[in-house]
Amino acid sequence: MHQDLVQALEEDTHELSVEVRADGSLNVQHCPPAFVSFRAYEPEDLGIIEYHSASRTYTRQPVQGINLDPQSFEDQRRTQSLYNWQGKYQNVKTELASGYLRALVARQSGQEPEGEDLNETLMELFRTFFPDKVYEGVQPTPSGGLEFPVRLPGGETHDIDEMSSGEKEILYGYLRLRNSTPRGSVILLDEPELHLNPSLLQGFADFYYRHLGVAQGNQLWMVTHSDTLLRQALGNTNYRIYHMLGASTSAGNQASEVLLDDDLERVVVDLVGDLAGYRPHAKVVVLEGSSEDGFDERVVRRLFPEVAKRVNLVSGGPKRRVRDLYRVLNDAATTAGLSNRFFAITDKDSETHATAEMPTQEFSWPVYHIENFLLEPTAIRRACVSLLGSDPFDSDQRVLDALKDSAEELVDSLVLERLRTEANNELVNAINVAGDPESSDPARALLPAISASVERVKAVAAACTEQELAVRMEALRAEYEGALASDRWISDFPGRRILKRFVGSWLDGVAYETFRNAVIDKLASDDVRPEGMRSVLDRVLDA
Repeated sequence: MHQDLVQALEEDTHELSVEVRADGSLNVQHCPPAFVSFRAYEPEDLGIIEYHSASRTYTRQPVQGINLDPQSFEDQRRTQSLYNWQGKYQNVKTELASGYLRALVARQSGQEPEGEDLNETLMELFRTFFPDKVYEGVQPTPSGGLEFPVRLPGGETHDIDEMSSGEKEILYGYLRLRNSTPRGSVILLDEPELHLNPSLLQGFADFYYRHLGVAQGNQLWMVTHSDTLLRQALGNTNYRIYHMLGASTSAGNQASEVLLDDDLERVVVDLVGDLAGYRPHAKVVVLEGSSEDGFDERVVRRLFPEVAKRVNLVSGGPKRRVRDLYRVLNDAATTAGLSNRFFAITDKDSETHATAEMPTQEFSWPVYHIENFLLEPTAIRRACVSLLGSDPFDSDQRVLDALKDSAEELVDSLVLERLRTEANNELVNAINVAGDPESSDPARALLPAISASVERVKAVAAACTEQELAVRMEALRAEYEGALASDRWISDFPGRRILKRFVGSWLDGVAYETFRNAVIDKLASDDVRPEGMRSVLDRVLDA
């Protein structure tokens, strides 16, 4: 072993890997320097790997059992590093008192304490995170005890134990890391945002970087789901951000670095919104829906969670804006040499077939609205029971009949909308105002086109007689009644409006959005995956 170690130390770099097989066995690469280092517990010389789990609780702590013996402190730190990692946050006040007394003893002996003054660091911590409060440090009392007062804006004081869970997360968390981690160590911190609202996270990463990273010569690894914390680190050269992929969804390295080295990637991050949900280099699927509601996105995430883990889902607004956004992004990606990166999926609405000019990466659900996929009698019946406390239907067929009745009530309004759209398109298409751009008399150049447009509009208006409109109306009505006579109404009628009428008829006092969300919950719990959605999403994944 000694000869292997001496020989290995002649190398500039050393490699160590641990392979965990499916059967639970380990394959550890032979690396003598690492073997010796990990067996030795010399924290002041080698540092340690300090793990802090997400199971952190902060209870009231009496100050007791203060021990100034450095060896006792080392033994306690060893125990908590190797075994009792869940007890790291107990007796923090005692350690604070011990640090105060050790510094006092050092000064009385004519020596200044090494490193940063803990009280000064804590005061900066308060200035950064709790600007309306002042930590006054450890204070001796006339009775021989110690107090830990925090002064409020009005002059009142309270003990440090009276702080909220979020405030203790920052204060006690830092104290524990600062007191228990020697220099030259690796700190593994799981969910640093625990107990914290976004306002308390402002400045968190920079504070830890300065006082635990640079000041102590440590390396920090944080596992977080916080968009606020990630955005503080994004683009900052002091940090590197990695997105962890599941073993089943990654053929290569599971740790993918998030790099915003071009404008297109920055736009994608802004569109995704939540940086914790951003997947580097993954496909971007733009769906209908506002960023606040994001209903289409929510349906995909709930019913096809495995797809949501492989792509970046973006809510792009109404259909026209989704298509415009997709085309802008796709053109930019094509210019940058990136293919098959951006996709769009919209509702079919009243379109009977895909337009010839629709790009190959722009899809439509094979139904009027995405809500049409919620027209599942079993899920709707279960949602009614959850919201009403009783079952208003005696069978799933009765639910289907009630939905069909709601659809039938829409026929007249659907016919009117189709007639109006057709007439509007014909009138708009009849107008084409253009002129010779080289003309020296623009007004005269436009007159022929205007006159021709007026004549075409007159011709269209003349053709739209009451008799002609009546013929069209009957044709459209026959189309809708034919859909009602078969099962085509489930996909060809507007599902959103069907469900709203259904709620108005059968669920008095229940908001439509509440009912809609309940139906999604039932579909997800029953693992219902509509085939129409699956086919479109599969085409995106396979592209």
